[in-house]
Amino acid sequence: MNTPASPSSRQSGFTLIELLVVIVIIAILATSAFPIYQIIRDKANSSVSRTNLRTIGQALYLYQGDNNMCFPAIEADPAIPELDNWVSELVIALNPEVTLSELIAEPTTKTFVAPGLRWKSSAGFYEAEELINTYAATEALAGLDENGTPDPEIKRRPVTIEFQADTILLIEAKQSGSNPFCESWLDWNTASADFGREPEDTQSIDLRYSDDVNVLMADGRSVSMDADALAKLQEWNWSGNKYPADYRR
Repeated sequence: MNTPASPSSRQSGFTLIELLVVIVIIAILATSAFPIYQIIRDKANSSVSRTNLRTIGQALYLYQGDNNMCFPAIEADPAIPELDNWVSELVIALNPEVTLSELIAEPTTKTFVAPGLRWKSSAGFYEAEELINTYAATEALAGLDENGTPDPEIKRRPVTIEFQADTILLIEAKQSGSNPFCESWLDWNTASADFGREPEDTQSIDLRYSDDVNVLMADGRSVSMDADALAKLQEWNWSGNKYPADYRR
């Protein structure tokens, strides 16, 4: 003789409608949580990028201490052929225990790559370990010719940078074509064309972290700038010379 199921046992499971309600709630929560996750991830990546820039800044000053008080020339014949010259020189400076032949065979450029990038390749997107350099030099890293014009083939002496706390040396930059690197350097005309543009519309400067860009100042600080701060930059902040006579008065 079968015993009828009690009312409590018949109500112990979920109905289809209840399951659908739960799924909808989970979907809504996931959708609302994604922007928060993106912000947290961007902040973490931005922090790593600023650490990279501080490390590069330290390498720049160690380099000039051993090279007649000059920064490396932006463009010259690099010791490591795959790299821009200034990157090549600093990779060597950052890896004193590694021989040049070993660095040529396998350049170590992790410090020169900002995390969280999706750069296009011929096969889709580059893996993070395939990227070479994501920081472009400004004209401030270029030496000055006899007319005071920045020349990327001349080494720059830091003492010729008038206001180091206000002068940018390196900046996060966009991919050059479909290559795993950005341009070796940006001149004022190229960079300033991006000022005031929406992040997705910039051509050379990469406002990738919640509309911010990380930069290395000539005094060794790494800071974030938003689009408004970037738009206030002047040519002297980019070249490190020819500041107005009444600057800071």
